[in-house]
Amino acid sequence: DVYPMIYDANRVVLSMPPMINGDHSKISLETKNVFIESTATDLSRAKIVLNTIIAMFSVYCEEKFTAEEVEVVYPDGAKHTYPDLSNKDLTVNVEYIKSITGIPDLTADSILDYARKMGLIPEPKSETDVNVKVPITRNDILHACDVAEDIAIGYGYNNIKSNTKTSMTIGKQNSLNKMSDLIRQEIAYAGFTEGLTWALCSEKEVGVNLRREYKPETTVKIGNPKTSEFQIARSSLLGCLFRAVSSNKTLKLPIKMFEVSDVLLKDESVDVGAKNERRLVAAYCDTSSGFSHIHGLLDTLMLKLGFTFKKDYSLQKHEDPAFFPGLQAQIEFRGQVIGEMGVIHPEVLKNYKFPYPSSAIELNLEPLISAYYEALK
Repeated sequence: DVYPMIYDANRVVLSMPPMINGDHSKISLETKNVFIESTATDLSRAKIVLNTIIAMFSVYCEEKFTAEEVEVVYPDGAKHTYPDLSNKDLTVNVEYIKSITGIPDLTADSILDYARKMGLIPEPKSETDVNVKVPITRNDILHACDVAEDIAIGYGYNNIKSNTKTSMTIGKQNSLNKMSDLIRQEIAYAGFTEGLTWALCSEKEVGVNLRREYKPETTVKIGNPKTSEFQIARSSLLGCLFRAVSSNKTLKLPIKMFEVSDVLLKDESVDVGAKNERRLVAAYCDTSSGFSHIHGLLDTLMLKLGFTFKKDYSLQKHEDPAFFPGLQAQIEFRGQVIGEMGVIHPEVLKNYKFPYPSSAIELNLEPLISAYYEALK
């Protein structure tokens, strides 16, 4: 095994990060030069820790607030110089800060004063915008909304006047969640038991276990996962449901299980780079595959939502390695592909150590729910 080790010029061990430091390098009252090293599994966090410690130690330097640079050579040969003490630049809009803080009398000049009061380095850009330099001591500021919070603190929360709302609204349940609950009831009436699985899963759960190709371009991956069971945010409910079905294989046949939950998919069109998608997955497991039961569940759901076969939805030929060839179909709703269903492939059942033939369906509920509410208008 190979472990990181820090030596001085005479090959004396200084520390063995991140476990222990050496007695040779401990700080005493006579210490004049301090070498600061930060080890982490995430580079950005390592920089934050390093900069924070430097900001604290540099107060006591002979030349205050200075530090010597160190060149770090990585195993791949790349060279980087640390520390990076440059300020982070943010541009904030005056109207944005006024709207988010509820302080109507803010101006660009007053924002400069309150920002300086909070330890920021503001510069006037125009009458409508202010540039803010964020020092290394303020790693909590990531976005313009964080600057707005500091402005409100500098102004004084107790000085912000309460205003009566200009418009009165009535709260109601989110339409997507409301219809999801109703759909859960209808599927439960059909004899299916609801399951609730983890939103995180392994790469195998959406790839190898389902005989599918793992697609990192559409999958949200967890940085530095602590366990192989939770590597990604699930992009499909099918594998997660069969994990639950396999854990309940001792139950009396037939096993009928479903789940209505969200999957997470990469989407560059939204500001966070990913979006939730509400889906339904259901499985029927017995001594025979029971494909007719899954087909009947689809027809029942469409009937309850007021949609008719061929006019609103149809089944098309489909080839998905998770399902048995020739015994699967693609579900289209008004020209849009919303899901798939079929008899589960024997190799998939083997991967989950499940001994009974099974059929399953997975479809996106959002187009159905949107169309249902459009029809009510």
